[in-house]
Amino acid sequence: MVITFLVFVIAGIWHGPTWGYIIFGSLHGLGLVINHTHRNFFKINLNKYISWLITFNFVNFANVFFRSQNLEMAFNVLKSMIGLNGYDFTFLSNQSVITVLVIITSFSVCLLFKNTNFLIEKFKPDTKSKID
Repeated sequence: MVITFLVFVIAGIWHGPTWGYIIFGSLHGLGLVINHTHRNFFKINLNKYISWLITFNFVNFANVFFRSQNLEMAFNVLKSMIGLNGYDFTFLSNQSVITVLVIITSFSVCLLFKNTNFLIEKFKPDTKSKID
């Protein structure tokens, strides 16, 4: 587990020698260590949608450090994400409505339709029929 964590810290440093990248790598390493520890020692089965939500939010949280120019900006973004800087809905425009609709449509397609791996596994070609 320590090696896994160190590999991710080194991967963060590889992206750049700043605290943001180091924190980014450390968070991903810590997340992986927690995931493996949870899977190996605790037999708590979470609903898959709750697991997706936790993973999605964790990755979004960690990526703030990757994308921010400095730690002050990263913490300001994190505060805004949880509402500590107040709420401002003046950003809503036609473009943001379209973006939300695209996101909803994308999630719907991913969750409601069968993916290609499922279709390939169920595909049984008819090898007995002959084409004339």
